[in-house]
Amino acid sequence: MKNIIIFTLLLPICSLVHSQCVPDAQYSDSTWGIWPDTAQNFISGNTGVYYEQIVNFKLPTDAGDIAPQYAGYDLDNVSLVSVDGSPPGISYNCNTSNCTWDGGEQGCATISGIPNTNGTYPINLKILGCVSLFGFPICDTAFFSNYVIQIGPVGLDNYELTNNSLKLKKAFPNPSNQSTNIQYETIKSENVSFEMTNLLGKSIIYSNITSKIGLNSILVNTSDLSNGIYLYSISNGKTRSTKRLIVNH
Repeated sequence: MKNIIIFTLLLPICSLVHSQCVPDAQYSDSTWGIWPDTAQNFISGNTGVYYEQIVNFKLPTDAGDIAPQYAGYDLDNVSLVSVDGSPPGISYNCNTSNCTWDGGEQGCATISGIPNTNGTYPINLKILGCVSLFGFPICDTAFFSNYVIQIGPVGLDNYELTNNSLKLKKAFPNPSNQSTNIQYETIKSENVSFEMTNLLGKSIIYSNITSKIGLNSILVNTSDLSNGIYLYSISNGKTRSTKRLIVNH
């Protein structure tokens, strides 16, 4: 199935060392989405130190939000078939025993353990999503590999701060009702582009900005946007930084 962003967080390997997560109520009113998304990525860790990442998500009810060819059909359920690439010593479990969730359902996963090997670990997930067409179940499998776990020195967050000339900050307020303020820092005066997209990559807002050295602010009117999850990014042509914004009227 195309554009399987929502499924990237379904992480179901069971382990006795895990405590079962509880879905975060602050996301219950969202249309659908994942927290953190791939722009935020998973947190970094260190060998010999306990690692834990809680991932929250909510599935859509319309399968067309995931794959346009199924628009208008109810999403029955989603399961994680397998996951590859996690750091040695780290595994994960779901808040459901069979790692399967119904369409529209909210859930979470705990990724945890004590990693024992430094490195950069792309996470490859195989998921199975099912819809009913004329009373018959139709299921498609897909792979997603846009999350990364960095173990050891120079985690991804530190790399961004020390090697990029453009640093994007968190929007405030987030979730946004009527408007939100987005700030970024740059080490020189330059032309940058600002863009906001939905989770399927459709551009919602785009503008070119002449920035000044230091802290810059962009006021975004969100009153006309539908409730949901959006990605906002800033780019100077060499560096691009992206974060997420929740709109909840």
